Amino acid sequence: MKLLTFFIFMLSLGLSLGIINDNAQAQAWTRKKGGGYAQLGFSNISANSLYSNLDDISEINLRREVTDNTLQFYGEYGLSDKFTLVTAIPFKLLETGNKIFSTQFFPDTLESGSLSALGNISIAGVYGLPQTKNWVASAKLRLDLNTASYDAPTGLRTGYDAWGLAPSLTGGYGSTYFFATAEVGVNLRINNYSHQFFSSLQAGVNYNQRIFLIAVLEILQSFENGDFNDENALHSGLYVNDLEFTAFQLKVGGYPTKNLGVWLSSGGGSSGNFVAKGRALTLAVSYQWNKK
Repeated sequence: MKLLTFFIFMLSLGLSLGIINDNAQAQAWTRKKGGGYAQLGFSNISANSLYSNLDDISEINLRREVTDNTLQFYGEYGLSDKFTLVTAIPFKLLETGNKIFSTQFFPDTLESGSLSALGNISIAGVYGLPQTKNWVASAKLRLDLNTASYDAPTGLRTGYDAWGLAPSLTGGYGSTYFFATAEVGVNLRINNYSHQFFSSLQAGVNYNQRIFLIAVLEILQSFENGDFNDENALHSGLYVNDLEFTAFQLKVGGYPTKNLGVWLSSGGGSSGNFVAKGRALTLAVSYQWNKK
């Protein structure tokens, strides 16, 4: 049970790529009725260039360094043994540096500044499909609220300027010392944003069910079927249309007590389009409870 509980948490830890994808929550197991989980995490990433797949451009140098700090609350509650309600509330603290870098991509320079506001709040339902002792599958439907903010003079954006719907399927395997999961789904957004395909592969091991190590591969691909006007957000590379990436993460964590968890993760993109060339670092604490 400790292994499955940890697996649920680590699959929900979507802060590691705060500047890339705040809603990377691949969850396969559902909570027992009345059981719950709460997590508070903080992530940081800074970058002065972006990956690009534009013609003859593999890297976009930014005029200013962009720092993305994210404070996020994540929660789960078992409405029944087969249905879990999930929510994520990100608060973004963004800023651009004073130093101006040379680049041929941007003909002008925006003023430096900061923006602190909510990102896209998400609410999701996870329904457990038939499972065996070691194998599990679930269906998930996530609603992303249009709660983000945008500051045109600095180009800083805390999330997508759209409502979104993200259906996905997840399958997982767990044993005493090893676990793995895979998720596939699509992000569907209004306001002329392109839709996206996303997938996540995760595998991990544990020592005495107290210390855990997990490797993660995440992929996001745009259908390129939208023409949303990113305006000055291109200068920061934050939540622009047709964003794509392939990213890797490494996570480590453990339980100092039965219900309290402490987790650290590091990761970043290895390729993509309009995604930061930088390493993200996340620290999170969690608390869980079961209905007696």
